[in-house]
Amino acid sequence: IFFIDSVTITPPDAFHIRWSAYVVFIVVAGGMGSLSGPIIGAIAFVIVDRILVGFWGGGELTLGIASVVLILFLPRGIAGLISDLRESAKASDYGLTKSSDSGILSPLFGHSQQKKQQEPIGPPGIVSALLVPANPLPYLNRSNPPWRALVDGFEAARNELQASRPDIILIYSSTWLAVMDQLWQTRPHLVGTHVDENWYEFGDLKYDLRVDRSVAESMVEGCRNIGVTAKAVDYSQFPVDSGTIVANGFLNPDSKIPLVIASNNLYHDYETTMTLGEMAAKRAVAMGKRVAVVAVGGLSGSIFRTEIDISEDTFIDGEYDSLNQAILALLESGDGPALQQALPDFINQAKADNGLKHLAWIQGALGGKLGHAKVLGYGPIYGSGNAVIKFQVSDS
Repeated sequence: IFFIDSVTITPPDAFHIRWSAYVVFIVVAGGMGSLSGPIIGAIAFVIVDRILVGFWGGGELTLGIASVVLILFLPRGIAGLISDLRESAKASDYGLTKSSDSGILSPLFGHSQQKKQQEPIGPPGIVSALLVPANPLPYLNRSNPPWRALVDGFEAARNELQASRPDIILIYSSTWLAVMDQLWQTRPHLVGTHVDENWYEFGDLKYDLRVDRSVAESMVEGCRNIGVTAKAVDYSQFPVDSGTIVANGFLNPDSKIPLVIASNNLYHDYETTMTLGEMAAKRAVAMGKRVAVVAVGGLSGSIFRTEIDISEDTFIDGEYDSLNQAILALLESGDGPALQQALPDFINQAKADNGLKHLAWIQGALGGKLGHAKVLGYGPIYGSGNAVIKFQVSDS
């Protein structure tokens, strides 16, 4: 299309280095990480190349200067600016605004409500602890009979969490996978639609999440203090994982309670995850927060590999059902030594979901001791074992 405007064409016209400069400018101007970025960047390129260059001249020099200006003042491009403006507008619907001192979203209240908000709900500490399934199927089809026990368990867990009146929900999601660093979500407001890579035919997952940025940023520092490399994640349209969406959708459906979301690093073992959970809980409490700890993941990990009638869903093997129920009985008994002795065999024999590292997160957050637990719901999801579990927390 470019050559339509040209009277003469020579080989350098097609292979000149300026083509690389054009591509770089379009990507930088539009914004990486979004479908609309290249389109916006192409429009910006036409404006700069045809209008500004026409007045000033300079050719590639003009584009180079414009690129530097964009990188300095709009590092996420024009698409990023548009996304931020949209989030600010949606934040107004939430009753949120940018805090002048911290730059994060904070509630807007009237004078009387502001006074009430300053009154302490209770002392900081771990106020509730829950383990919930990550699989989105019960969330997408709550009426399916085999999944009803889990849905009821989620509803009971939501009541438990809400009654504990936490300031934040500290989530470890086994389906947010990381390989290089321990990732922490630090973007204050996340809105979008996620399509699960495994269960896409059952429906889309819409989400609208709030994040406590200051606590999440503190977690990055805390990881480094315990020798774990960590990184903050803060950009629009980040692909939020299914487990986080399901947990928040069931437990915090109005998103009034901000989240602190930790990824599942595939190279971390059970012990490392325990250490992370302990660090995260202690750090949040030290910041004066009442913390609800939530771990997202399943029990036995084997699923049906062929299509099934979901209305007849059951465990893929009765042995897995027996293994699940045995480990749940140990959790409810509060027999810590017996549980620790049984866990390695369970993880191996039941092909436990993600090595049951989500349980390690709870264990670390509770100071290494799980104590008595209560199973609120148990059942299969496409052949795998899943449970909603409430853990006893010490009086704080």
